[in-house]
Amino acid sequence: MNDSESDTLNNTLESYAAVLSVLITFSGLTSEVQEKIINSIPELTIEQITELVSVLEAKHAALETAGIDEALENSLKKIAEEYELRQNKYDENLIQTLENLAEKID
Repeated sequence: MNDSESDTLNNTLESYAAVLSVLITFSGLTSEVQEKIINSIPELTIEQITELVSVLEAKHAALETAGIDEALENSLKKIAEEYELRQNKYDENLIQTLENLAEKID
């Protein structure tokens, strides 16, 4: 491995170390699991480290968006309920109008 390749590899590993540090810290994993992950990193290949970063990023994204999904679901339920109430009111008014019209015709 030449100096350029070595520098590139070192830069890549430093970047992964910084990213992994943040992802592991905010992963929501127990400290025991975090410690096991950290202890296993020196034994991993660069491909395995890349995969670990991807998995932790996905877990972090899921944790960050969990509340958003619930809020969106609640918002959609509220919209559906309001629509149903308005539709029921409209239907009641239409039925009343048709009944009044039927009375006038008779």
